[in-house]
Amino acid sequence: MNDGVDFVPTNKFVLWGHHFTSVAGAAPIVGPAVAVIWGWLPAFLWVTLGTVFFAGMHDMGALWASTRNRGRSMGMLSGRYIGARGRNLFLVVIFLLLLMVVAAFAVVIKNLLISTPSAVIPAWGAILVALVVGQMIYRWRMNLLLTTVIGVTALYSLILLGDAYPVELPDESLLGKHLLEATLSSPTMGRALPVLNNP
Repeated sequence: MNDGVDFVPTNKFVLWGHHFTSVAGAAPIVGPAVAVIWGWLPAFLWVTLGTVFFAGMHDMGALWASTRNRGRSMGMLSGRYIGARGRNLFLVVIFLLLLMVVAAFAVVIKNLLISTPSAVIPAWGAILVALVVGQMIYRWRMNLLLTTVIGVTALYSLILLGDAYPVELPDESLLGKHLLEATLSSPTMGRALPVLNNP
């Protein structure tokens, strides 16, 4: 079933990492905000019930359906059951929803980087760590456990570095606009770059 596009075999631990970060996507950002505004009980319910009964079930169902239909996405799979017109409408709705989610995340991250100077180095450094970890696994063929230890150590070191050397970003409209564009470049690269074949 390997088509080189939608269905590409990969290491099960790498795949688990991708799936975990996809499910946890909103929780690290929205969870603390919910806790600050409404208290820790709503945040706890958000993380536990929301993840188990909504995010987990949705993602498991999507993976199950995709795996049994030659790796097709939900948008492409919908055409089989509701026709070409319904599929096209569904794809437009998915695109608009994802556009809203990415825009909301980008604005939250931009505001976080401006309001929390100690987060600037860890946030941008994590992108560099991800690129290096990818090279270590796929180009240099290093052991996955060793690579994980090095990557996690680097991420925690970036947090300490960010605390020691906070980067103050002025809250100006022009800078905010460019910071927003830079923030959007990270998921764009993540979407465009392939998950390399390493079964």
